[in-house]
Amino acid sequence: MGSEMTFETCVRRLAIGALAAGFIGLAPARAQAPGSLYVFGDSLSDNGNIPRLTGVPYPGPPYVGFRFSNGPVWAEYLPGLTGLNFKPSNDYAVGGAFAGPLVVNGVTYNNLVNFPSTLLPGLPNELQEIQGFAASGGHFSPSDVVGIWIGGNNYFATETLVGADPANAQQIVSQNVSTVLAQTGQAIGQVAALGARQVVLQNLVPFGNVPTVNGTPQLVALGDQIIAAHNAGLATLAGQLHASLGINILLINQQQIFSEISANPAAYGFTNVTDACFASASSACAYAPASVQNQYLWWNVHPTTHGHQVIAEYVASALNGFQSLSVPARLLDAGAAAFAQTIGARMDALRHGAGGLTVDLAGGPMLADAAAGDTGPMEMPGNGHALSVFVAGGYGFGARAAAPGSLGFHDQIGTVTAGADYRFTRHLAAGLAFGYARESATVNGGERLDADAYQFAAYLAAHSRHLYLDAQLDYGLDRFGRISRPGVLAPITASPRGHTLGATIQAGYVLHRGVVAFGPTVGLDATEAHVDPYTEQGDPALTMAVGGQDFGRVLFGAGLAASARVRLGGVAIRPHGSIGMQASIAGAPGQFASVFTDEPLVGLTTTYPQLSTMWGVADAGVTARLAGRLSATVDLATTFARRAGEQRMVSAGLRWRF
Repeated sequence: MGSEMTFETCVRRLAIGALAAGFIGLAPARAQAPGSLYVFGDSLSDNGNIPRLTGVPYPGPPYVGFRFSNGPVWAEYLPGLTGLNFKPSNDYAVGGAFAGPLVVNGVTYNNLVNFPSTLLPGLPNELQEIQGFAASGGHFSPSDVVGIWIGGNNYFATETLVGADPANAQQIVSQNVSTVLAQTGQAIGQVAALGARQVVLQNLVPFGNVPTVNGTPQLVALGDQIIAAHNAGLATLAGQLHASLGINILLINQQQIFSEISANPAAYGFTNVTDACFASASSACAYAPASVQNQYLWWNVHPTTHGHQVIAEYVASALNGFQSLSVPARLLDAGAAAFAQTIGARMDALRHGAGGLTVDLAGGPMLADAAAGDTGPMEMPGNGHALSVFVAGGYGFGARAAAPGSLGFHDQIGTVTAGADYRFTRHLAAGLAFGYARESATVNGGERLDADAYQFAAYLAAHSRHLYLDAQLDYGLDRFGRISRPGVLAPITASPRGHTLGATIQAGYVLHRGVVAFGPTVGLDATEAHVDPYTEQGDPALTMAVGGQDFGRVLFGAGLAASARVRLGGVAIRPHGSIGMQASIAGAPGQFASVFTDEPLVGLTTTYPQLSTMWGVADAGVTARLAGRLSATVDLATTFARRAGEQRMVSAGLRWRF
């Protein structure tokens, strides 16, 4: 008797102390706001900035809105495809911009329009665009995306320099490519210093694809040599900067994308991918309706606005795909938690005398419940059989908020579980269970995941009149039937496998006051979800090779729960409710690596979001004995004040006891 009282006293003090500490620290939290898009570069990204900088309405018609195209550029389409915030002043790109200062014969040029003339003096290079942004107090949040597309104007100038000095062509090309790469690296370093953690970097289309530039075979060969050197060097540079700066650089392979468009123009809505709509001032296409113009891929040396829209679709698919990579492991974790709740509900039933065959289609999670010895409608003594079996089912749904580098998603999880347990004594039981779960998620960027989980558990439930202790171990084998995200012409898909491993221990102390039972509870819940390495299938400009993923968490929980025994209209019912907190107490956010398959030198790193350290949980429901041994249960459970997004469970079912 003395040792039992000491144990009860220790548990009571631990539970009450932990609960008090948890509620003191619990505070509301806000969901992560979506990031913004910022753009730096040249005419390929300029949304009409030259008049703002010079007061000169340039370029004029047939250009539209002072852009170097017949309508919006890719950066204006991208926010609508990704959910990024954007306003026109976020676009700092200026037509004609060099990557940085270009020094020729002792003269410094910043912009192609001033090389070698003095047309529109004062236009900046890209480094000056970033420096101007910084000087105005500009900075980036971790959720922001920074677009950089530069180099074309430098290489137009390079061809001019080679034409003036063909004997030194190789030296001129090598020097200018090295300069552009060095200045691009400097630009990325500057935006990283201003807080950027996600950069969309685009390489260049070979000059042989660009109308009005590919007039002679010699010029085409020279241009393609330059672009090949640039694109190869840019991939190496992006990989090095990822390693040194710790930022993610999504290198968009425009060479691959334009090759695909040229090979299948009709699939993208083009009828002409070789000629320029605006080849000269007398071009009829340049003054035709937009529907005619946009059948062309090329406006002049720039894409038409329809070409820009296709570019934006590729960038959006790549960006959304990368920002969705943390979802598979997190979905498996949610499925493991739902299975663990089902086993927890079974142990709760054992404490209240469940035996024989139980059909339990609900069993919502409870933080604590009345102790054995109470006699509510679901709390009748066992029927004397030491061995019993059960069948349980449940349905849950939830939402996860977006985080820096990760999209938000909604999940749905349906479970069916069967098991058997053995009562060693009235107060001690153990069991084994098998479950199947159908787990699905819809990501904000349009990705869809469906997984089948086959789950196994071993559990032990012990209790006295005032104390209980539940423990379980569970393991799950998981297979994604399909992970599918939007591409441009067709979805990008994968079917990886994975597994989960979890352990849960829960203890509670129950006080009895007439028909009411209440008390505190504490618990620990540890889970690790693993997804095997996989490679996506689909468009080679968008597919990714994804490394193995391990998402782990250790949660501490504390709460208060209460139940009562009443009769309503001759029906015996047991209302119950609970409220408490959970806190993440161990483990830093995990990381895993990936690459786009067409840019294997450019590593990317995904970090699992850890947005909440503490949040609330609540549960309410009612159990009613309908007739004889038939009872019904309705239960609602939810989290709250959880910055990572809320999770809810709705349960309703029947139980029959023999």
